[in-house]
Amino acid sequence: MVGKIIAPTTWTIGGRRNEATRHVRLARPVLAALGRLSPDASGRCAALVFQRPPHFARTRTRGEHRALAGGAPTRIPGRRGEVAVWQWGSGPRVLLVHGWGGNAARLRHFVAPLIEAGFAVAAFDAPAHGLSRGSFATLPDFIETIGLVARRTGCVALVGHSMGGAACALAIRGGLPAAATVLLSPPADPLRYALRFARYLRLSNPAIAAMTRTLEQHYGMRLEDLCATGHGAAVPMLVVHDEGDVRVPIRDGRAIAEAWPLARLMATRGLGHHRILRDPGVVAAAVAFVRDAASAGNRSATAGAAGRRGHAS
Repeated sequence: MVGKIIAPTTWTIGGRRNEATRHVRLARPVLAALGRLSPDASGRCAALVFQRPPHFARTRTRGEHRALAGGAPTRIPGRRGEVAVWQWGSGPRVLLVHGWGGNAARLRHFVAPLIEAGFAVAAFDAPAHGLSRGSFATLPDFIETIGLVARRTGCVALVGHSMGGAACALAIRGGLPAAATVLLSPPADPLRYALRFARYLRLSNPAIAAMTRTLEQHYGMRLEDLCATGHGAAVPMLVVHDEGDVRVPIRDGRAIAEAWPLARLMATRGLGHHRILRDPGVVAAAVAFVRDAASAGNRSATAGAAGRRGHAS
């Protein structure tokens, strides 16, 4: 059900600034004028704007460039075009997944600690981000690309931030095998953020209905079906969320942790939505969680194999 219009608010989910990006700001008066003529057309156009990553999704900082320079680049064919992928190290591979408007180097502070713990690392630019192809991206695109890259590179665990974290959970719920996953500041319900976006654009209720209907047509499913709190799989999960996160409130992380049977919540203070990615304590806790879960999975697999051999003899 479409929510009631409330006062306009700042819209963002995972961007570098707590402000609407340029194309969204420019779209607001245009869509408002179009909505007076045709709420349906206004809503359909708003859905396209919603799926257009911000301009900075194609840019990197100097630190991000340096981080990727140390990885081995490759490209993997995807449904929306080639996906840019980087890999580091050798051993069981952990996949790092950035959020909306990010890029493969956004979780760069996890690379060296994971390698030191005996893991290899992979990361990618999501469709329409960084060097990957495409002009539009959706949460299902993130989920699909996680599965594509994880299977091609042989990843055993996932670490995702913001929308990338929600996509990791949904990929696992969809059947992607993983020994563990770490979600950093994950949003729980895409419908809530779609409505926040619509409120920022000052869409009328009929236009909001058209926008959500168009999104669901593009996604091939209901927005409610992409809620990360439903039907959690029995995979060890660490949810790390800051109590002061103003982009994605901690209630989202708490709801996900409560819905997944093997999940636990690690609450932080003073790190917000982005500093959480470079906090040494968060990085250390995430690496330790993946290491311990992977070790436990290996022990279970070894014990199971021994039991089958004993039964056969």
